[in-house]
Amino acid sequence: MAEYAGSACVVQWITSGGTLTISGETRKLGVTPSMDTIDATAGQDVNKVFLPSFTEWEVSWDGVAQDNVTPATSGTAYAQAMKPGVLGTVNVGPFGTAGSALKYSMPAFCLGAAIDIPYADVVTLSTGWKTSSGGSMTVSNW
Repeated sequence: MAEYAGSACVVQWITSGGTLTISGETRKLGVTPSMDTIDATAGQDVNKVFLPSFTEWEVSWDGVAQDNVTPATSGTAYAQAMKPGVLGTVNVGPFGTAGSALKYSMPAFCLGAAIDIPYADVVTLSTGWKTSSGGSMTVSNW
């Protein structure tokens, strides 16, 4: 299988306030599944025995802060959409949206945006999303 660069990645955060497409600002993106386990070890087991339990998905994003929408207040759009607890849908396309490219989509809540403002470097944002209200990650195509 051929390798690919992450530069084609598409990231959308869709809330009641609209769609925030943050693809062009992306520096790093992670889609991380995890699963709880239940310890079922008992009796004369000689090794630990585990059962699968609840799954959880988290999407993490790091990118360059932007202020490029007229009027020059797009920073407030990011700040409002990325407040902790804001509900919406996060869509991730690791290969972009062309053809039948892979798409991850989940109902989520935002964990809040952290902003890093260095004195002599570009300002960056970091945020993440977790699955909300019993939702789950859908793996499909665009």
